[in-house]
Amino acid sequence: MKVLLLNFKSTLLFIAIGYSFINLTACTKKGTFSTTKSGLQYTIVESKGGKKPAVGDVLKMHMIYKTQRDSILYDSKVIGDSFMIQLGAPSFIGGLEEGFAMLGEGDSAIFNVPADSVYQKLFKQAKPTGIADGEYLKFFIRLDKVLSQKEFNENNQRIQSTWDRKEDLLIIDYLKKNNLVTSPVADGVYLIPFEMGNGKIPQKGDSVEVKYTGKFLSGEVFDDSEKAKTNLRYRLGDGSRMPVWEQAIASMKEGSFFRLILASRNAFKNRQYGPIPPNSTIIYDIRLVKVYPSGKSS
Repeated sequence: MKVLLLNFKSTLLFIAIGYSFINLTACTKKGTFSTTKSGLQYTIVESKGGKKPAVGDVLKMHMIYKTQRDSILYDSKVIGDSFMIQLGAPSFIGGLEEGFAMLGEGDSAIFNVPADSVYQKLFKQAKPTGIADGEYLKFFIRLDKVLSQKEFNENNQRIQSTWDRKEDLLIIDYLKKNNLVTSPVADGVYLIPFEMGNGKIPQKGDSVEVKYTGKFLSGEVFDDSEKAKTNLRYRLGDGSRMPVWEQAIASMKEGSFFRLILASRNAFKNRQYGPIPPNSTIIYDIRLVKVYPSGKSS
């Protein structure tokens, strides 16, 4: 399970990492707002004197932001206890990144930032219709940890290694429960033949027709060619499928029915892919219906 790093100038990606957070929203009326030379309004709620970040460092924090009228737009606790961002240069004069750089580990603060600039230059998306021109957003921030890029990568590798071991045990448990006696054909890859066909073996450049069902270890189906009422047809080696899928198809004879089990590191890794959550073990039941030699696919 790889930790996802949020770059505030891209799509928001969040991670759950156990974290205790003081309710900053209760501090709105405490303290007086100051203004930096660039125009960023801020008030420090709590100062611990901890390590301060530099550009390029990774910040583990909790964040809430609201409209000027105190309507909550986002609370990171809804999707996890905290998230991480990599600190960059301010995306505009008086930008929120300047506020992040002011904080040290353990500090909490409130920042008022122009909504127009936040959505246009930071989030790079249209401002919600309920926010008027000239309004500001109120950001409630608690900074928990500052990590160098090296520390972040090392931590990420430890988390990934722990998840890989756990996932391998889950796959072994699935095999036992389903009375499937097999060994991996590669690290985190299982290919189990149920029916051996007698037809052609596809070569790179051949077109193949495939029936398949995609599901999770729980048995829940996320994709099914029969429900789509059409078989999958594509040219082997055209790059449209995962390499491990291609290798499985290339090992099957026409008429074969195999089960392909993939640890997440061999599938979609820590990315959300349609209905497939991050870090999901994937099972494909694949029947190779037909092989059309190169130049004879129609």
